[in-house]
Amino acid sequence: MRVTSSIVLCAALCGVASAEPFTEGQIIKVEVTGQNDTATVTTMPWCPPGKYTGDSWDIQRLRRTISGYEDYDNWAEAAVHFCEHKEDPSWHKQATGLVQLWMNSSSKTQEEAEAAIIKKIEKLRIEKENEGKPKTDEQKLAFTAHELVELKPNDGVDQAKITDKPAWCDAAGKFEGNDIWEAGHIHRTFESKYGIEGVVQAALHICQRPTDATWKVQAGYILQRWMNSTHLSQPDAERSLRARIQVGKFETQRTALCTSLEVNPEIGGEAKTYGEARRDFFGCNNSAQTLWQDRSQMNSGGVGFYLDGDTQTDELMRAYWLFGYVRSPFGKTLPSTDAGENLSLLYYAIAQNDFAKLDSSVIDKMLSAAPYNDYARIVALETVSVLKAEQKAYEKAVEKMTKGDADYLEILRTAPKKGLAQWDKLAEQWKPEIERSNAFEKLLSQPSRKALKGCSVELFKDGEKLVKSFKTNIYKDLSEKLGADPVASLTLSRLALCYAADKVWGASGALRDVVGHGREMRGPRSLAYYAVVDAVADAKKDRPRLLFDLSGFFQGGGALSGNTNFDSKDFDFNGHAPSEWEQSGTKGVVASTKKVEDGLEIVFKKVTLKWPDYDCVDDIHHPLKVNSDGRIEYYQNCKATGKVSTQDATPNSIVISPLLAAGVKPGVFVQFAEVSTKAKNGDPFAVVVFTKAKADDKKINTFFGFGL
Repeated sequence: MRVTSSIVLCAALCGVASAEPFTEGQIIKVEVTGQNDTATVTTMPWCPPGKYTGDSWDIQRLRRTISGYEDYDNWAEAAVHFCEHKEDPSWHKQATGLVQLWMNSSSKTQEEAEAAIIKKIEKLRIEKENEGKPKTDEQKLAFTAHELVELKPNDGVDQAKITDKPAWCDAAGKFEGNDIWEAGHIHRTFESKYGIEGVVQAALHICQRPTDATWKVQAGYILQRWMNSTHLSQPDAERSLRARIQVGKFETQRTALCTSLEVNPEIGGEAKTYGEARRDFFGCNNSAQTLWQDRSQMNSGGVGFYLDGDTQTDELMRAYWLFGYVRSPFGKTLPSTDAGENLSLLYYAIAQNDFAKLDSSVIDKMLSAAPYNDYARIVALETVSVLKAEQKAYEKAVEKMTKGDADYLEILRTAPKKGLAQWDKLAEQWKPEIERSNAFEKLLSQPSRKALKGCSVELFKDGEKLVKSFKTNIYKDLSEKLGADPVASLTLSRLALCYAADKVWGASGALRDVVGHGREMRGPRSLAYYAVVDAVADAKKDRPRLLFDLSGFFQGGGALSGNTNFDSKDFDFNGHAPSEWEQSGTKGVVASTKKVEDGLEIVFKKVTLKWPDYDCVDDIHHPLKVNSDGRIEYYQNCKATGKVSTQDATPNSIVISPLLAAGVKPGVFVQFAEVSTKAKNGDPFAVVVFTKAKADDKKINTFFGFGL
C-alpha cells in the first residue's frame, strides 16, 4: 500500500539535500521484544513515488526520535523524513529499526506495522491541512484515538473489513432523544462490563453515523469482537448483529419461542429431558442467556444418557450435549504438561465423532418450521459456529499430541474408533431388538403408565434371544458375559423396568442386579468411553507418568437416575440376583406346579432333617470359662440317648410369573429368590434364578426365566 497524496509536514517546500549515510556506529539497533516477529529490511512503503518535497531532519534528530519515548506521532514524522534518502541503504537499515520499534510497541506483524505507519502519516496530514478551519459535524463527533482501540482477530477467526456502512445498519431504525449516543458513550459501553449486551448496543448505536470515517473504524472493531466471540464468518456475524440490534423484535420472538417450548409437567424421561434442554439451548431458563453464552446450568448427563441410547440422533440435542460434555478449549494450552489439564482431551476423544457429524443443514431444516423463528435460527447459527471452532482447536491439540506417539494415538484416535465400530456391528446385528427396546423407553415419557401395559411379552422374547446367543449353561460365565455386553446392558436394563411396570414379581430387581454388576453401556459413546479408559490404563502400565489420568474422568449420564427426569420410585422394583448363589438356601426340588389367580404356584418335595439326641451334664471339675457376669461355664459330658430328632426343611411354596416359568416342572431342581410381597393365596412371590435337572449338575437349563 502507498500514500498517493503529497506529504507536507512543513510550512514551505524544501529542496532535497544530498544524502548523508548513517555510519554503523550511528545506526540504533532495535532488538525484538516479547513474541514479536523480526523485521526484515523495509521497502518504506509509506514513501510516495517521485521526488521528496518535505523538510530535512538530520541524523541526530532521527536518532533522538527513535531512541525516545513511545510516541506514534513522532515516529510517523520520522518515517516521513526517512523518505528523503530512500535510495540510501543505511537509511533503509535505520528505517527498519523504526519498523521494529513499531512492531514491538503494538505487537503487530511487519505488514501490519507498515500499514499502521501509512495510516498515521495520512492522519497527521489531514490534521495539518485542517488546522485553523472550522470543524465539520463528522470531525466534532468523531471517535478519538483513545476511543479507537484496535481489535485483532482471534486464532482461526477472519479479519473484519468494513468499507461501506455496516451491513446491519439498515435494520437500526431512527434514533431520537435518549437513543442518541455520542462516541464516548458507545466506546464505554463497548469496552465495559456489559459483555455481549454491550457489543449489541454498540453495534446498534454505531448506526447513527454509519458513513463517518472513525465510526466505520469503530464498527469494524465491534464486528471483530462479535466474530471473535461467535467465530462466525463476516456475513454470518453481520446477519447475527442485524437480528440482535432489533432488540424489541428479538425479545418478542424469544418470548414466543420459549412459551411454545414449555414442557408438560406430567411428562418425564427423554421427552422432559430433551424439552428442558431445548429451553436451555435457546436461553429460556437462564436470564435470556443462550447455551453458547453460558453453559453453567446444563443437564448434559441426562441428555447424553438418552442420546447414547437413541438410534436416530436429534441434532439439536447432539449440539447441546457437546457443549456440556466437552469443556471449551479456549484460554488453555493444550496439550498440557499437566495430566489434569489434559482431561478435556479425553472427553473430546469420546465426542469427536459427534463433532464431525454435527450437521448445521439438518438443524436449519428442523428450525425452518414452527414453532421456531428467526430468533431460534440466529441462536443456532451462533451456537454451531462456536462448536465448530472448538472442534478445530481440539483437532489441532490432538494432532500435536499424537504425532509420532503410538500410545497417545491409540488413546485419542484408535481406541474410541474401535468402540464406535463395535457398537455399529452390534447395533446392526440386534437392530430389531434395539428398536423395540428404544420404543419402550420412549413410552416412559408418557404421563400415563397404561402405555407400558403388556410390554413384557415382546421384550421378554428379545431378552431370551439375547441370553441364548451366549451359548453357555454355566451361571457364573453367563452372568459375567451379560455384565460385559453392551446390548445386554441397554436392553435388559429396560426389560427390568418393563417387568416392574407389568408387575412381573421378583424379576425387575433381579434383572437390574444382573446388568448392574457390569459396565453401564447404552450406545456408541459408552463404548468409546470404556475403550479410552482401557487404553489409558494399558498405556500407564508402561508409562506411569503418562499425561493422562483417569481420576475425575466420568462417563456422565449413567443409570436411570438423577438428571434423566426418571424417578425409579414410580416403579416397584422387587427381587434380587443373589451374589453368593451357590451358598443360597432358597432352593429345592419341584414336587408340583399349579396355576393360581396371580401366577404359577410351586410346591417343593418334602425335605426332612434328622440328627441323634444327646443327654449332656456339666463336668463341675472342669471349668470352661468364667463369664462377665461371674457365672462359671463347664465342659459337658454327653451321652447318646438312642433317640433321633427330625425337622421339616421343605422350602415354602412360592408363586412365580408364568412368563418366567421356563423349565419349571416336577422333579427339577430350582434356585429362587423371594420378595416381600405375597400372592393372594398367601405364598410369597419369587423369581427362579435357574433350574437344573439335578442339584449337583454344573450346567443350568434356565436363567431368570429365560430358556437356554
